[in-house]
Amino acid sequence: MREIRVWKSSPMKRIAVFITPHGFGHTTRAIAVLETLQHHCPGLAIEIFTNVAEHLLRDSLENYTIHQVVPDIGIIQHDALNNDLPATIEALDRLLPFSAELIRTLAEKVQGCSCILCDIAPLGIVVAEAAGIPSVLVENFTWDWIYQPYAAAYPELGRYAETLAAIYGRATIHIQAEPICNPSATAHACPTISRKARSLTTRVLQQLGIVNQKLIFISLGGLDFTMPHWQQLDALSDCFFVLAGQPEYLKVSHNCLALPHQSGFYHPDLIQAADLVIFKSGYSTVAECLQAGTRAVCIARPSFAESAVLTNFVKERLGGIILDEDAFLCGSWISRMTDILALPTPTPATENGADWVAELLLSLFSS
Repeated sequence: MREIRVWKSSPMKRIAVFITPHGFGHTTRAIAVLETLQHHCPGLAIEIFTNVAEHLLRDSLENYTIHQVVPDIGIIQHDALNNDLPATIEALDRLLPFSAELIRTLAEKVQGCSCILCDIAPLGIVVAEAAGIPSVLVENFTWDWIYQPYAAAYPELGRYAETLAAIYGRATIHIQAEPICNPSATAHACPTISRKARSLTTRVLQQLGIVNQKLIFISLGGLDFTMPHWQQLDALSDCFFVLAGQPEYLKVSHNCLALPHQSGFYHPDLIQAADLVIFKSGYSTVAECLQAGTRAVCIARPSFAESAVLTNFVKERLGGIILDEDAFLCGSWISRMTDILALPTPTPATENGADWVAELLLSLFSS
């Protein structure tokens, strides 16, 4: 098991974190909590168990070790908008049930940790039980809830949903972050969790070379996706379009810029600086738009159960517009840009759930 260790000071307390590799949103949500936690507990050592891209963690955290492990599968995707359920089932077949050797090995690695924080990775709950330490489940959905709608067509997912529901039910502490998909009477509810912006909007716009233009930020959840209508955007000279998560840095035209995953720009900074964010329905972008008070156009994903909850939240809390996939792909929204930019900006969030969760975790350190 390959490990990546980064120390900047001598650690005092230790926490273990298991993060699902599905998309970027769960990682950024965990980072938001851990950043806040390290702010209040300098020198905190973090043992991270996941197989997500390391640069996401490197840009935000100190005193951490990454243990390369597959903590769960989630949903395997072809691209930002399409799922691959047969591949998901094959991967689940290889992972579940978790092997006794894997659980024993990981339980040894988390000894001395105050608790295990799990962003919907069920392996962390099982390992916490074996290690005899508390587990803290943070979610706005769990995989059993996501799998259930597919169970009629894919019975295997129904069986895995039952297995995972039983594991999630054994978490020591259960926290649900708004917008909550499947409210539980036994869970603690908290506000949306998001990373905080670091740079002033003026600095971001200067770095992008934007002068007297509206910044339209297009984010599709960290997955490569070809934007099919760049040529139509070229006519909107009063707007500057930035598409995140592309294979390379590319100035497509005078007002269109493609940014790679590691562009040097911090995602919450881009959202805060934007006049409008167009994005695939996903938790972290919704939360960061709310935190910044940024206009939102959300691309719905009817095949993913969380999408209905997120799009409803976008409409009610952000006053945003919902597009279906076909409307996004055909570019019909481009002709509406003037009207969309005339919408009122939403009221920024007054609370961040990262502070709430960090406070709870700090209480476990002293117990």
